[in-house]
Amino acid sequence: VAQAAFGGRSEQALQLAADWRTRFARAPDNEFATVVVNEALALSMLDRTREAEREALAALRIFRRVRFEHGMVSAAVCAGCMKALSGRVNDAAALLDATFDEAAPRLAQAPETRASLDVARNFTAFERGDIESALANAMDRIEGRRPSPRLPVMLLIDRFVAARSLMALGRARQAAALLARSDLERPAGDWRFWEQLLALERVRVAAVSGDYSGIDGPPEVLALLKLLTLAQRNPSAIALAALRKMVREAEDRQQESQLFMALLMKARVEQHTGNSLQARRSVTRLITAPMLRERLGSLASLAPALQPMFGDALRSLLEESGNRDERLLRLARLTGVAVEAATEAGAPAEPLSPREEQIGA
Repeated sequence: VAQAAFGGRSEQALQLAADWRTRFARAPDNEFATVVVNEALALSMLDRTREAEREALAALRIFRRVRFEHGMVSAAVCAGCMKALSGRVNDAAALLDATFDEAAPRLAQAPETRASLDVARNFTAFERGDIESALANAMDRIEGRRPSPRLPVMLLIDRFVAARSLMALGRARQAAALLARSDLERPAGDWRFWEQLLALERVRVAAVSGDYSGIDGPPEVLALLKLLTLAQRNPSAIALAALRKMVREAEDRQQESQLFMALLMKARVEQHTGNSLQARRSVTRLITAPMLRERLGSLASLAPALQPMFGDALRSLLEESGNRDERLLRLARLTGVAVEAATEAGAPAEPLSPREEQIGA
């Protein structure tokens, strides 16, 4: 089951898990929970995020009961990532931090397991707005200065966090170069599914930088690339209709990466075709969508490509909240959007990150 799941063969992994449950109905709890975690990973590959989270949490409860720390970490990492991808970043961070406090002290002899937990916690730190710190941590593992898990999904999370951090810092070309590097470590075995995810992330960076050259991939990636290239070169009603369809499908299927790209390009096309009001609505939808609203790092990574619309939409949302929404205020600081102080004095200020201090200097 594990080999199929980590090889990207999700349907096969689910079938193998079902067969194993039938054959080994009385297996020890830790073995049963291990199969469930791999089943959760397979579900996540099919964009069945909620099901994957539920399975991973079920496995976590078993691992906690039998005090198997390695299993606790693998289950918590899977559940935490699913929570974050579905827009509940704070819940994800709380789960991962609790698991770290509970299990990490006993993982001194398991550096790869500890590294998986570090990768997932760094992902949630990035999405909460700790962009420069997350970039440094991810690059330390990418460049071999810290232990890195050899699981393909963990390797990709570090690369994606680093690339999106670079985009948030206005360094989209460096992000593209990072994802295109051929010298980065690749795990043994079947890498095709993970190559597709890497290609999709390269398309995401290209949607921000405007440079779609040198990207290849399976038919699904090439179809997306064709649509986004069309939208950039010929912003028209035809491109807009296709992007609206992409937004609907991404929301229905809970495909957060496609939703980010679709709303980004939809806003751009609307701006180019003279519909500034609708473009601003698309950006507002991007900032407030339940699947995206807590993902400050990823939102900040798109902001440079959407200014001044992004700043206008964010200021409008802040005005509606009386400039008191802490999430929006932090996003404004991360993206350099100037806002007025809250109407009433005395509210405690959240500490600034190094990135926010740099913008405010």
